Formats: sequence, C-alpha cells, structure tokens
Amino acid sequence: MDKVTLSNKNITPFGGLNFIYDALSRSGIDKFIDQKIGSRSVMAKYSYADVVLSLFGNTLMDFEDIRQACSKIKVWKTIRINHEVKEVASIFYQPKNCKKHIVLLLLATKEKMDK
Repeated sequence: MDKVTLSNKNITPFGGLNFIYDALSRSGIDKFIDQKIGSRSVMAKYSYADVVLSLFGNTLMDFEDIRQACSKIKVWKTIRINHEVKEVASIFYQPKNCKKHIVLLLLATKEKMDK
C-alpha cells in the first residue's frame, strides 16, 4: 500500500532547482512578468509568471539533454560563415518522456582554429 505524506513546503516549477526559482523571485522577475502580461482570471490557480517560469524550468532541463547530445558528436563538417571557419553538425534530439516520435533538427556550431 502506498503512503501519502502531507507537506507544507512550497512547490516550485523548477523541481530540484529551487535555488534558481528563489533567485528569480528575489529579482522581481515574477512581478515584472505579471505586470507586463496582466493578471489571469480570478479562478486561475497560477499566475502568468508561474506558467512562464515553469516553461523556463522545462527548457533548462531540455537544454541539459541537448548539451549532453552535443558532446557525443563525432562528425563535424567545416564551413565558412562571414569569413570565419566554423564546424557544424546536425543533432537529432528526442525528449526522453515523449510518447510520440518528435525529433528536432538543431544546428550546432563550434569554433575551429585556422592552422
């Protein structure tokens, strides 16, 4: 049988990254977002700032997955962009918890030293 524990701790949209949420709250960005976008319905449980910060937290987690995928790239192609030599690679990324086959095509670049 599962045990249910009641907690009075605040739940944040950043999960384990509470220190980021605290820093953003201290900076006043949540109030700024609500000021610029406006307030939601009285019936709404979350403000626009809560929604935006939640999406930001999800993006941070996805960015970490993409960063790890970039470190595994073995084949880079050399191209010249605005007289600068760059190496590019295509990354096919699928979120871990995605039931459907959704793949993003990203273009990653890294600096290449001219020899």
